[in-house]
Amino acid sequence: MRPAKKWVDRVALLAAILEQNPSDVAFAFVDSWLGEHFTATKVLSGLLSSRGGGEKLKEAVNLYRGVWRAATGDEPGHALYRINELLKKKPMPGTRTGIISAIHQRLEDPKSLTGNGVGTELVAHRKIYSRMKLKNGDIGGKRTLALFQQRESRIVTDASIHDLAKSYPKLMDRLVFMTKIHRLVISDLNRAKVRAYIDSFVLDPNFESRLFDNVQGTLPVIQIYGLL
Repeated sequence: MRPAKKWVDRVALLAAILEQNPSDVAFAFVDSWLGEHFTATKVLSGLLSSRGGGEKLKEAVNLYRGVWRAATGDEPGHALYRINELLKKKPMPGTRTGIISAIHQRLEDPKSLTGNGVGTELVAHRKIYSRMKLKNGDIGGKRTLALFQQRESRIVTDASIHDLAKSYPKLMDRLVFMTKIHRLVISDLNRAKVRAYIDSFVLDPNFESRLFDNVQGTLPVIQIYGLL
């Protein structure tokens, strides 16, 4: 590995070795070695073509699934293109484990995936988590869900829920918006926080009179809970 000084060159060299269809033992060894490279987040992150944190995560998940596409469009000459082609055909547990490790490390990082508000961040969470769902569980197992729950707990708070709701002065519009937030949230615990906010209005004895004072053709009250 000494001739390949840069990470991208080392990864490309390992991919080239795997493309030569070595023996099962040799393939497993190189696959494990490649996975060890990816456990260092700077390696995989440096190879991914996307810029934003959320887009990089989606790209890493796509690589795990063998459906990677370069954001730049320059795929055949990209080191990850070669690895993706291998992942389409082989189980490659070492490489996939390394990719999962890099994904989990990024999810552990409290830094925003989007750099925008809570609503946008929740949309990014939901899209990425949905992409990580498999027929028999999640990519990365239970830890994946736990990390998304942890990230959500930092941004889904009583204060942030009230701030989101303020964007909609009309009560019905506010409640419809909050039901959308309710569906976006991944964790049952965090979803309960949003539900409690909605209930604080819906269970108020004066709810119907307050609602119909400003509903004016918007969604009927009976459909609020139908949206949850």
